[in-house]
Parts: sequence; structure tokens; C-alpha cells
Amino acid sequence: MDTPSQSNRELRLRLWQFVKPYRKRYALGILCGVLSSLLMLAYTELLNRALDAASPTRPQLGGATPTVVPTAHPRFAWELLIAILAIMAVRGVFVWAQSTLVAWSGLRTVTDLRNAVYERVQRLSLSYFESRPTGQLISRMTADMGVLQQGLVTNVSRAVDAPLQIVLGISYITWKSPLLALLLLLCIPMINSLIRKAGLRMKRATGQINAANADLAQVLEETISGVRVVKSFAMEDEEIARFEKLSKHVFGSVMRSVRVTSTLQPMVEVVSAVGFLLILGVSLTWIANGTMSMGLLLLLVMWIDRVRTSWQRIGDIVMTYNATLTSASHAFTLLDEVPEVQDRPDAVAIPPIHGNLEFDHVTFCYDDETPVLRDISFQVRPGECVALVGLSGAGKTTLVNLVPRFYDPTRGAIRADGLDLREVTMKSLRQQIGIVPQETLLFSGSVYDNIAYGSPGASREEVERAARVAYAHDFITALPEGYDTLVGERGAKLSGGQRQRLAIARAVLRNPRILILDEATSSLDTESEQLVQQAMEVLMRGRTTLVIAHRLSTIRGADRILVLEKGRLAEEGSHDQLIATAGLYSRLHQIQFDVGKTAVSG
Repeated sequence: MDTPSQSNRELRLRLWQFVKPYRKRYALGILCGVLSSLLMLAYTELLNRALDAASPTRPQLGGATPTVVPTAHPRFAWELLIAILAIMAVRGVFVWAQSTLVAWSGLRTVTDLRNAVYERVQRLSLSYFESRPTGQLISRMTADMGVLQQGLVTNVSRAVDAPLQIVLGISYITWKSPLLALLLLLCIPMINSLIRKAGLRMKRATGQINAANADLAQVLEETISGVRVVKSFAMEDEEIARFEKLSKHVFGSVMRSVRVTSTLQPMVEVVSAVGFLLILGVSLTWIANGTMSMGLLLLLVMWIDRVRTSWQRIGDIVMTYNATLTSASHAFTLLDEVPEVQDRPDAVAIPPIHGNLEFDHVTFCYDDETPVLRDISFQVRPGECVALVGLSGAGKTTLVNLVPRFYDPTRGAIRADGLDLREVTMKSLRQQIGIVPQETLLFSGSVYDNIAYGSPGASREEVERAARVAYAHDFITALPEGYDTLVGERGAKLSGGQRQRLAIARAVLRNPRILILDEATSSLDTESEQLVQQAMEVLMRGRTTLVIAHRLSTIRGADRILVLEKGRLAEEGSHDQLIATAGLYSRLHQIQFDVGKTAVSG
């Protein structure tokens, strides 16, 4: 999936629009992080005083002669220790508040962004999904959002804490010994250079990881949803090999990022160690001269270690930041997708329609080059049943897909009750259209949920009434939990005929004025076909109906039959009229008759 180039500044500004509603909590969490770091500084100074109070000498850095003083009263030391304990308790509260507030704000930000991306995906046109792998879309909604969550929760806290620890540490060391601080600062430019270079490499590696994971997700989606096909053709070994190849690609991509991080860490360690050894050497010389206490050295070493650790975290922060921007870029790319079919700004809700449907010189191209439909004109009267027949690729499915505006005509117009469909809102139009596809898709809920899908608020009685009309009530009540029985993923627990009757019940409940049937009986056994055909006949009564017919024997009763050939309307008439003309329909009918006769005699 291609990602348009967006600068880091543009990405940050766009991401800020999602952070903005929660900026106060974010700010409060960051403030708590700052206060907890300041309390750590206070803790260090109190600890230093406690150590000095217990020491018989108070050395002066810079070569001054140590001063001998009486040992402090034990009570004073205990008071300092109690103050230290109180500071650490308060600091613990601030640390908890920082983690909670930042996590809440970050998670809400990611939730809003995920919801916005999902809403955009749902509103994209059908053509978008036909040209994009489903697995990549799923990866964008899952893996990329996981990276964003890490960046906006964990990384924000670290991005506040690490720089502050560096600043406070260097400030404290400078206060106690400017020379030691200078030695420490000599290491910083080299560490910065290492982190910057690693960050750029990590951004490229993250893009490769995301792309590899998206490919893997695509294979998973295809093979799991198509497991019957895989097993039918005994392709398990080949699919395992394909998955292993992609897994190896993911492994390689991840290892490239691991090499970046694993190389950065020891290099920072070496540079930090050089600085630390210089500081330690100077400090040990001062201790030997009696100008520094061992207690102060321990505190300085503690802060030096905190500065060193924070610099290492800066490297992780930069790399996570780059990964976050990469994932944000993918999310915003989806948000920037524009549906091919949209409501016009002045579109109105279509009123209840009678079902008069008119195709006026309709031409349609998928790629703006080769027309799939060419200058199609016909009219369907309210309550009329019109069947569409033709060879595979003649344009039957494309034609009916124009009615609910899955696509818009390239030229010409389609009207319902005289209204151009492009002048009305898609939602109001589709609410008056019922579609029963050849392959019924059921969701992994209950029977009731699947029938009521598309009719929010339908009562139990209305659902059962629709099921009776669709000849589905009897088999539903025979299920273990009746209407509350879970149908499994894609309705796997039901037979083909049962799934089709649920689809018909769903359409009955919707009570559409225009009905589109993609030959729902072509893949069923004889008994199921008869039940589904009966249900369809009940459903079609009084409705404007377009039927895509594969078995010509099922459309003898259609009011009219339209024969499509290479995207053109080749013939039109009743079954008897078309048989009499000895045209394409007659030839198709004869072929099916001969095949059926051979099958029976065989």
C-alpha cells in the first residue's frame, strides 16, 4: 500500500489535532513527571546532607583543606531520613499520576484516531476494496495502531523524564563540581551523533517491518477465510511454504531494526564509559587528597549513571518517535483517501419510492478506458420483475451494482421515480433497496442478529415474521438455542440453503421497494433450491426486482428478460418471445437444456 510523502512537521501537526482534546490531561501528567524529577533532586541533596552530618570532616572541592567538625547529633540524621522518606512517598504519588494521566490521554488519542480511520474505511467506495489487499488494511488498523499507542503512551513519559534527568543531573553535578560537569558534557556531541544516525536508520527499518507484517496479515486473511479451498486442492504444504517465506521476510525486517538498536546501545555505552572513567579518575584523586567525601562521590556517581542511562533512553525515544511517525503516516494516508462515489453537497434524502427504475443511455468504465456497459437504456415499472442474463463478463453484476450506487455511471443516468440517483443521499437510497447475493455473508453473531442486521430496533416478533416469510422459522426453532444460536464465522454452522433463507429474511424485514437478487439458488441442492425459490417468490411480490439469472429455468416467470452481450443490451422480451427469435438467449437456453438432459440421462 503506497504511502504519500508527508514531512515530519506535517505529521506532527496532524497528530496534534487528535492529541489536542486531551492536552490538559497530557500537560498535567507531564507536570507530575517534572515534579517527580525535581523531588528526586531534593532527595539527593537531603541524602548528601545526611551523609555530611554523619561525617567527621567536610571536604571542600577544589583543593581546600578539609574542616574537622564534631559528629552530628543522631536525631538530626534521623530527621533527614524521615524527610527523605516523605519526599519519596510524595514522589511516588506524582509518578503514579504521571503514568495514569499520560496513559489515559494517549489511549484516548489512539482510540479516536483508530475510530476515524475505521469510519473512513467504511465510507470508502467498493472500488477501493477491490484494489487493496484486505490483510494490509487489517494491519493498518492493528499493528500500526499498536506502534502509535506505544509512541503516545510509553514514549511520551520517557520523552519527558529522560531529558529532564539529563538537565537536572548535569545541573547538580555542575553545582557540586564544574570540572566534573565539563568532563561529562564532552561526551554529549558524540552520543547525539550516534542517536541521530540510528534514528534515521530505524525509520526506514520500521517502514519495512510494517510492510512485511501487512503482507503476512494478507496471507493469513486469505488462507484462513479460504481454508475450504486450500484443503479441497490439498494446498496445505504450499501455503505453509508461502507463509514461512513471508515469516522469514518479517524476521529479516525485524532483525534489521534489532541490529540498529543493538549497535547503538554498546556504542553509547563505550562513549559513556570513557566519560565516566575520566570523572572517576579525577574524583578518586580528590578523595585521596581529602577534598571530596566518599558519600558525595556516591551521589555524583548516581547522577552520572542517571544521565548516562537517560542518554541511552534518548536513543530509544528517537527510534520509537520515528516508528510512531511512520505508523501515523499510514493512518493519515487512509484518512486522506477520497471515496469515488460521494453524496453531492446538495443531495437530498429520497422519499419513499414506488419502484419505477430507469436506465438512460448508461455507460460505465472501471478504468476510464474500456467500457463494461455501453449505452444501456431500459425501464422497470413498479412491481415488475426483470431478469438479466448473458455470458460471464457481459456486465450483469456491474449493472445491478449501479442501482445502490456502489459505482456511478461514467455517462448517462439512472433514475428512481424520475430522480437521478446522484441527486439523493446514498443512505436514504440504500435503505429502500434489498440485496440477496449469490454467496450470503453472515456475521458471527446469533440468528436473530443476522436477520435484524440492517433493521436496527426490529422487534422479536418482526424478526420471526420475516423468518416465516423466508421459510426459515422451522429450521431456526430446531437449532439448539433457536434464534439465539450463534451461526459461527461467516455462518459456518449453517448449510448453504439455511444461509440463503436468512439472507432473504433479512431482506424481508427491511421491506425494500427495489430488490436485487443474484441467483441465490445456483449452488444449492434440489430441496434447498425449492425452499429458497419459494421464499424468493414471496419476497418479490409487489416489488421492483432485478434478477441476475444463471439458471435460465428459474426466470421463466419474469415479466421481462434483458440479454447482455459484451456490455450491450442485445435482446429484450419475455421467455417465449426470446426463444422465438432464435438469438443469444435461445442459444443459451438450448445449451443449458442439452446439459440438463445429458445429466438426467447419465
